[in-house]
Amino acid sequence: EVVGALGQPLLGGLNVSLPGLPLTLSAQFTDPGRADHQSALVGWGDGWIDANFDVFSDAFGGALGVLQQVHVYAAPADYTVQLELVDDDGGATLATVGVEVLSAEDALWRVADALAAQIATAGPAAPHLQAAWAHLVGQAGGQAINGALDKLAAGKPGVAITHMILALEAIAAAQAASGIDLSAHADLIGLTAEHLARAAL
Repeated sequence: EVVGALGQPLLGGLNVSLPGLPLTLSAQFTDPGRADHQSALVGWGDGWIDANFDVFSDAFGGALGVLQQVHVYAAPADYTVQLELVDDDGGATLATVGVEVLSAEDALWRVADALAAQIATAGPAAPHLQAAWAHLVGQAGGQAINGALDKLAAGKPGVAITHMILALEAIAAAQAASGIDLSAHADLIGLTAEHLARAAL
């Protein structure tokens, strides 16, 4: 399992992050064969390979083996994380998981597109979803309101974060008005704001 900065996979189980944010790979394993030790390698798909881990205990003598390692991606792309476990008698297991690392702009467009698709069927939540969309994209009825994406394009990440906060407030109002679960959208906006804040340090 790959866990993002919020401590859980995002967007319906997809592993999504942004550059500069920590991802944690956690694995548990057993070895039903003779009592032997295991070692592991993790390839993160960006050229980085780990053989030493933040947490590692093998499955010697029937114990539950545990591996945990944190990694930070530097650039947006789709990555494949590969975990290889090998034991003393040559048994090997390979597991893979995909990680999508988005740019701030792509993350906000993903949320804005999802909100736009929900507006027509959102009932009482529709005005709030429209407001959230406008705070992200920067358009309301064709008139620019300088949303988060506008501010990112202008090189003003701090002001973009302010618009993201306003979008989050509108999403919270939409959830309260209708009970629609919009937590994945809110999580991705939050990750994007964290990414921008870390990049500014």
